[in-house]
Amino acid sequence: MSAERALQDVAAPRAAGGTEKSTGNSTGLSPAISTAISTAISASASRAWRIALVAYLVPITVLTHWPRFGIAGAGMVDKFVHFVAFGALAWLAMHAAPRGRALFAWIAAAAWVYVDEITQALEILGRTFSLADMVAGWIGVAMAGAIYWTRSRRAPRGSRATLDGAMYGEGASWLRAALVVLASVVVVGGAMFAARVQSGATAGFPTAVYPIGFAALVGLVLATALGELRAVRQTGLAVKKRAWPIALGAVPVLAGVLFATYLVFVRVFFGEPIPEESRVDHEGFLVLREGFLFVSVVLAFELVRHWAIWCGRESGETRNPSR
Repeated sequence: MSAERALQDVAAPRAAGGTEKSTGNSTGLSPAISTAISTAISASASRAWRIALVAYLVPITVLTHWPRFGIAGAGMVDKFVHFVAFGALAWLAMHAAPRGRALFAWIAAAAWVYVDEITQALEILGRTFSLADMVAGWIGVAMAGAIYWTRSRRAPRGSRATLDGAMYGEGASWLRAALVVLASVVVVGGAMFAARVQSGATAGFPTAVYPIGFAALVGLVLATALGELRAVRQTGLAVKKRAWPIALGAVPVLAGVLFATYLVFVRVFFGEPIPEESRVDHEGFLVLREGFLFVSVVLAFELVRHWAIWCGRESGETRNPSR
């Protein structure tokens, strides 16, 4: 569907009581101008995602291959770091990919996890290959892909480009998102760090790694949600819904199923009893539980939201959030 058609289908008049033009374009703009604006915003958003991908991939690759790089005493959070780091990489890659090529970007991100880990075995780097680290990265990539796939189908057909453009087409949008993440790191991460220190942990960087990573993850999810709400109001995108009170009851159930599946996987992966040489890796996956549970809740919410919107479409129930 063209950008012009998407605007005609999902954009509401900005001014109350405004009349539509004879062209039938509800934005009050000519089709040519609407198309040009939509295309420019979408291209700007795609370019911003590509810049963010490169800006993220380069330092992450350098850090994972830096000779003898390590965080003393923070080995147990290593799996969580891989989970978040490569999940974020997949998220960036899928958004940076040309329209309709997100699946290939997701496959490339999954392949990169293997390439990144296998190249660490080069003797000159003084690092080693770790199957557990690679699996943790793949879990992050899988969860990022599932959330992306679910979210991409929530908006009315053909309007995803319009919504993404409104969310990520301006530098101010990225600045607001960065401020939300920073605020989350300061507030949530600071509270978690203080609680750990109060419980007896050393007040050092190794203790701060997990609070910072978890708080950043929370901030990214919050920034995405706030950005979408703002974009929906700006574009007047019609959102369809149905049976939310009942549907939301399924969120903890779905999240619980995902979490139980993760625990079973960890048990099978390491076996019973846990081999002595795998105890640190096993503890790492136990630390990862909290982060995985949080992402599971997010995924469950997106699945339920998609289901509710789908039911609303089937029944013809609509709501215009711009009013």
